[in-house]
Amino acid sequence: MIKTDEELWEILSDVDKFNSYISSVVEQAKREMILLVPEIVVKHIQDQHKYKKIVDKFYSDNPEFRKDKVLIGQLMNKIAADNPGLEISEVFKRTAVKAKKVLGDKDYEKRI
Repeated sequence: MIKTDEELWEILSDVDKFNSYISSVVEQAKREMILLVPEIVVKHIQDQHKYKKIVDKFYSDNPEFRKDKVLIGQLMNKIAADNPGLEISEVFKRTAVKAKKVLGDKDYEKRI
């Protein structure tokens, strides 16, 4: 880390010193990123487990949707895209409501 103006000017006035300093900054950033990888992976696994439990509960609460998973996924993605920041539980609730409307449509069975 540069602590004084003199150090800064010394580094900036010499190409080799500047390149060496930039290389050391990049290497330090790489080391710090590598240390974060396990935390990122653990968080990702926890999130996936949480979402799987939510999906499993959704289909156990709404078994009639199991045969229409593609449609359910499309509805869910649309609701999530149209409502950024919406809690995942609310996305699932709205998906169930919308799916019941779509699947209750008499013409739906003719379309599949």
